Amino acid sequence: MLFTREFDIDARRASSSKDLLESMLRRASKTSKGTARNWAPEVWSFYQQIRRGDLVCAYSAKTVFGWGEITGNYEFGKVDKDLVVVHSRKVRWLSTEPISADKLSAGLRKKISMNRTLIELSEADFEEIQRKTPGGKRDASMPTTKGLLGRLSGWLAGHGLKFTAWQIATFYTALQTKGFVILAGISGTGKTKLAQYFAELLLPPNTKGHRRLEPNWLFVPVRPDWRDSKGLLGYYNPLTSRYEETAFLTFLRSACESFEAQEGLPWFLILDEMNLAHVEYYFADLLSVLESGRDEAGWTREPIRLGYSEERAPDSQQVQEIRIPPNLYIVGTVNTDETTYAFSPKVLDRAFTLELTEVEFSDYPPEAAKAGLGYAEQRRILQDFSGGGRFVRIDKGIVLQCVGDHREVREEL
Repeated sequence: MLFTREFDIDARRASSSKDLLESMLRRASKTSKGTARNWAPEVWSFYQQIRRGDLVCAYSAKTVFGWGEITGNYEFGKVDKDLVVVHSRKVRWLSTEPISADKLSAGLRKKISMNRTLIELSEADFEEIQRKTPGGKRDASMPTTKGLLGRLSGWLAGHGLKFTAWQIATFYTALQTKGFVILAGISGTGKTKLAQYFAELLLPPNTKGHRRLEPNWLFVPVRPDWRDSKGLLGYYNPLTSRYEETAFLTFLRSACESFEAQEGLPWFLILDEMNLAHVEYYFADLLSVLESGRDEAGWTREPIRLGYSEERAPDSQQVQEIRIPPNLYIVGTVNTDETTYAFSPKVLDRAFTLELTEVEFSDYPPEAAKAGLGYAEQRRILQDFSGGGRFVRIDKGIVLQCVGDHREVREEL
C-alpha cells in the first residue's frame, strides 16, 4: 500500500511513467514538484510491475515486519478527511513475525535499507528472509524454481514426453528471457508436443476446476510457398476493401487484450516446420519489431504495420498498427533435410536454439500413470515463469546483480 498526498491520480489512467509524472506535475505546487518526480516512478512500478503471486515484505525502522504473497490487482482510493491518496494491492501474509535487520546478511541489509519505497528482491533474498523467520522453516507453498522444474519434468514424463532436466530447464529459461525459441531435432523427439503441453500447463483452471474455452496457444504449419508476411499477417484486399485477417492476427489481438486486462496469462505461437520456407521472408516484420526493444510496460517500441491501401481507409474496426505484448511467446520447430532452408545469422541472433538430437529408448514405452499437478502448483509455475505477470522483459539490474554474485560465470563467459 502506498500513501501519497496531493497527487490524487489513478495510475491506470496513465499510459506510461512519463505520462503519470506529467499529470502529477500539473497538479503539484511549486514546493512539491520534486516530490512528484520521486513519486511518479514509484507509483508506476507499484501499478505496472507488481503482479498477483509476487512475494513482498514490509520493512521499516530496521525491521522486517512480515512477508507474504500479492493476491489482488491494483486499487486506487482516497481518504478525503486526511487528503490521503491510497494505491493498494491485497496481500496474503504468510508470516507476521518481526525480523531485526541485524539478523540479515550485510548485502540484504544494505539493499532493503535504500532510501526507496519499492525495492526489488531476488529469490535468494526471500529465501534468506524465510530462513530468518522465527522457527526457521521455509514455507512449503513457495518452492524454488528448481523444485518447480522438477514437478514440470514429472508432469511431462507422465504425458509420454521424457526430456532431460537440462533440456527442460533450458527451454523454460530461454522462453523466460528471450521469448523466441527454436526447437531443432529429428522427427519424433517431441518438439511440437513439448510446446503444446507446456502452453496448456500454463492455462490453469480456475478455483472451481473450469478451464478457459479459448486456448492460449496457436498451431501454425508453415507452407513452403510463403514468400512474404501475408501467410501470418494477412493482406488488404482492394476488391472487397477489407483487410483479410489470419488466425495469427486474431490470436495476437487476444494476447494484447489479455495483457491489458492483467490476466497474467502467457500466449504461445507455435510455428511447425518453420524452415520449410525462408524465415527471413515471411517472418521479417516480426523479427524487426522484436528487435526494436520494449518500453517500460513491456510492449515492443515499434508496431507491426499492416499493409492497408493508402487510397481507401479500411473499416473502423480494423487496426492498422499492433505492438507485440510481452506475454506473446514464439516457439518454432525445425527439421534439417533436403526440403528445408538453413537459418541466416539474422534469425539465429534473435532466437534461442535448442537441439533435441538424442532419443532415450531405455524407458520406452512410458508409464501410463500421469503425474498430475494441482491448481496451486500450476499457478506457482505460471507465476514463476511469467515473473509475476512481467513476462518477457530483461531486467539489467538483476543481470548485473547475478554476475556480481557469481563471478565464476562471468569468468567463463
